[in-house]
Amino acid sequence: MIEADRLWCGAGVNAESQQLLWRTLRELDSAASRAASHGRPRSLSYFDLFASRLHAERAAELARARERGAVVVGLASDLAPAELVWACGGVATAVAGSCAWWAQAAGDALGCEADSATRSLVGAAVSRTCPFMALSDLVVIDTLSDARTLAVDALTAAVPAAVHVLDVPRVRRAASRTALAAELRALADEIARATGTPLSVDRLRQAIRQGNARRRALSHLQAARGLQAPLIGGTDALLVLQCAGFDDPMRFIGATDLLVDELEAARAQLAFGTAGEACAAPRASGPSAGGGAGGDASPLVAHGGARLMVTGTPLRMFDRALHFLVEQCGGVVVCEDAGVGALSFERTVSDGAETVEGLIDALAAHIAEAPVPGRVPLAPRAEALVELAQRQGAQGVVCAQVPGSSAHALEAPTLERAAEAAGLPFMCVEYDLGSVDSAALRMRLGAFIEMLAS
Repeated sequence: MIEADRLWCGAGVNAESQQLLWRTLRELDSAASRAASHGRPRSLSYFDLFASRLHAERAAELARARERGAVVVGLASDLAPAELVWACGGVATAVAGSCAWWAQAAGDALGCEADSATRSLVGAAVSRTCPFMALSDLVVIDTLSDARTLAVDALTAAVPAAVHVLDVPRVRRAASRTALAAELRALADEIARATGTPLSVDRLRQAIRQGNARRRALSHLQAARGLQAPLIGGTDALLVLQCAGFDDPMRFIGATDLLVDELEAARAQLAFGTAGEACAAPRASGPSAGGGAGGDASPLVAHGGARLMVTGTPLRMFDRALHFLVEQCGGVVVCEDAGVGALSFERTVSDGAETVEGLIDALAAHIAEAPVPGRVPLAPRAEALVELAQRQGAQGVVCAQVPGSSAHALEAPTLERAAEAAGLPFMCVEYDLGSVDSAALRMRLGAFIEMLAS
């Protein structure tokens, strides 16, 4: 912990507040990790350990990279392509998770009734407790919601890094794709100036292929969740998804492929009735996702119960309580649209263009076609969500929103009509980051899951 304190102080992080925050986050995750430990795949131990040491070991890796001259780019946006950072020789990282502590720390910095997720982002900056913001040389944020647009000034005032605003058009049309391509070129130019490494066709193509490899790894994990008897719970799958933006991309791809291989082997063994015997080895020792101890020997088991899709407010790092609550109530989350979520990694980016401009256009097309919230018309998003739910075998949809999340609140009626037209029961719930496990929410989720099961 002493080494972590030195790292945080050297990066300009408030070490005392950071220790209090980290202890709170680990305690919150610890209970969920212990309760969900039965039957977890052994390969999850990598993600448990990574998450438990996120603000120490991963932050230390970034600090060492900066000492070697690398430029760290913090992506406070699901839509900002890491490929541009990699192609310019930089290191890309997500910058913050979602937690009540950060949302409260935002105070009056936003000057508006912003949603808890955006307040959490700003609170991480103004409280100086996020090492990833402190270690970033450039922070990128998008304008896909009014709250995030207003957050730009607060972030600019709070972080030492330069802040680049990625202006994402909110209307789906051909001109929007052209405008988005121009925005990506401007972002690439700023990253290249910071790193001193201009884009080239070969570097950008290689970066796109690396991004596609990460998408395919996540897509394979998603397919394992769509099995008739999923061998991984929604809480654990969400942990993997949340680690993606923070981890070294090649290391993450290797760990995710290893997890998928284990799930595939367990699936084959289940078919012959030998899964319990073959997968009864104990989990790797070490801290779990919340710092809990390694679990006892337990067989890898199939997750049953009503199958749910979760959509609504983005589910950032540390925000897995809703999935855990669903599983406590007897359900299983088989897919989520967490901001961009599954709908971002199921499609790959074309790497066939022969010019930098053509490859940037391909990235722009990928982002423009993503059925994300906050863009109109809503019909393509509603259709994509229904198709995802049906492919994953979901029996119902939970639209979870934090207070002030206007984009998700406004789209909910359209999504509900599309889901119910497809025979998918739909339920909206509102929760705050600090009160997910409320009796009222638990009762509503339990009743919904019981209705689906019957």
